[in-house]
Amino acid sequence: MTEPDQAQPPAPANGKKAKRSKRKWRRKLLLALITPLVLVQIIAFMFSMGVTPARTAYMLEAGEPNVYQFVSINHMSRHLLAATIAHEDEQLGTRSGAFDLGDLQARAQAYFQGKPDPSGSTIPQQLVKNIFLWDDQNAVRKGIEAVLATQFSYTLSPQRTLELYLNYAQFGPHLYGVCAASWYYFGTPPWNMTDVNPRSSWASFRCRTWSSGIPREASIWARASTPPCGTL
Repeated sequence: MTEPDQAQPPAPANGKKAKRSKRKWRRKLLLALITPLVLVQIIAFMFSMGVTPARTAYMLEAGEPNVYQFVSINHMSRHLLAATIAHEDEQLGTRSGAFDLGDLQARAQAYFQGKPDPSGSTIPQQLVKNIFLWDDQNAVRKGIEAVLATQFSYTLSPQRTLELYLNYAQFGPHLYGVCAASWYYFGTPPWNMTDVNPRSSWASFRCRTWSSGIPREASIWARASTPPCGTL
């Protein structure tokens, strides 16, 4: 038998407290990591069910007045849709996820080496940037964009993604979406835009909207403030 004076001393109470504190810290860290992802997933689900906010982060950053009106993808020219996919993201609808991992790695390497972007953002990446983020090329913003785009790409259908992208893309100072842009630059609704060559059609559209000849913001507001796209 062990003599009383040879018995092992009880573990110090502060050791148990340290273990409990460590477990609490881990739970808090896990909760801090999971909560934003859950919130983003809920938001993505809401967008997939038809939520269309009247203003995006880009619009709020630019300030009022903004010219914007939502238009259903059913009221967009199929030539315009084909041109968008051909020029902006040929893998939309066939790719699993928001981007190709090889392309993302090449973009990251180019960024850290100070080289030009070899591929550019996909439509899901541009969509979440336009809705939630800001116009910056730093690594933090790019990382957030990648996470948001991945969750959106697995929640929204390619058709819904394309519809939202074309409604929230910026086509000039304070000019957002194909409804306002088609009326302002071409004097026609988006369902009436036709072209036999989708690549040249979209390139022409984007080049005209961002050319050095863009009129003043007041003129844009006057000419495109009431595009009749939401009346159908």
